[in-house]
Amino acid sequence: MDFYKMLSKHYDEIFPVSMDLVNMVKELAPEGGSVLDVGCATGAFIRKLCNEGFDASGLEYVPELVGFPERTKIGDMHHLPYEDSTFDTLICTGNTLAHVSSKEGAEQVLKEFSRVLKKGGKAVIQILNYEMILKKQLRELPLIQTENVRFKRSYEYLQNHIRFTGKLTVSSGTDDSYVVLYPLTESELSEIADNLNLRELGTFSSFAKAVFSKNDSMPLIKIFEKFD
Repeated sequence: MDFYKMLSKHYDEIFPVSMDLVNMVKELAPEGGSVLDVGCATGAFIRKLCNEGFDASGLEYVPELVGFPERTKIGDMHHLPYEDSTFDTLICTGNTLAHVSSKEGAEQVLKEFSRVLKKGGKAVIQILNYEMILKKQLRELPLIQTENVRFKRSYEYLQNHIRFTGKLTVSSGTDDSYVVLYPLTESELSEIADNLNLRELGTFSSFAKAVFSKNDSMPLIKIFEKFD
């Protein structure tokens, strides 16, 4: 995807490792347990988990993003290249799940998540709160600005999809690209999980477990447990 190739050199500055997510994994996963990060990008998060004593691996769709090849497989989340019941914990953050083309695509992905989790394994899924975004017809997401990078994000509403355009400004100039997303809603995600062997354990608006508001929260985080 050209969108993520554009971000590759600056990804970790734009999206640094969340210590709240690290702490959430520590809370959910057994000590030294196996963790899969779906959509791991540069691998900074799985590197951190490895340093914390976990057996962490990653899956990434965009080869140009990979920064921890020893622990990363290139592949598609619709068809995970792992055996059944491999992982104690799975995370899929950064709005990765919205990169499906339909609700049916999301269902296929969650079915794969369930397949590779061990019984009793936990999944952490983070997307944006598209019920709120669609209701308010938001045209821009909050600006991300660091010492070296300015990343402007905008939405254009298509039929059943959203065109997500990013405009990246660094010292060498400005570039822009886009990717098409499926605005998977909180209710759709819960419905899909209910039809699989995934029990919902909690819904939050941050990895620090802030209370989720369907009308106001931007992030949506759900924790699931495989019960069979």
